[in-house]
Amino acid sequence: MFRFLGILVYFIKELIFDDKEEYNIKSSSFNARKFIIFMMVVMSFGGNIIMTGKAITLAKNNILLREQLQVKNADCKK
Repeated sequence: MFRFLGILVYFIKELIFDDKEEYNIKSSSFNARKFIIFMMVVMSFGGNIIMTGKAITLAKNNILLREQLQVKNADCKK
């Protein structure tokens, strides 16, 4: 999982930056605009991964609660 994320970050870095010096903060050719765009894209991917996990968890809990409700309704009707 972490290897995939590392590959994804490397891919995005190569798409945005032309040179290694552009994302080195201590360099004189540091490009703040590209760095901000890079950080926004990486944080967006991270947020999407987290929200997808939360949505899947909510869906599973919803299914379990519906099953419990159906069992309780069947018990009440008897």
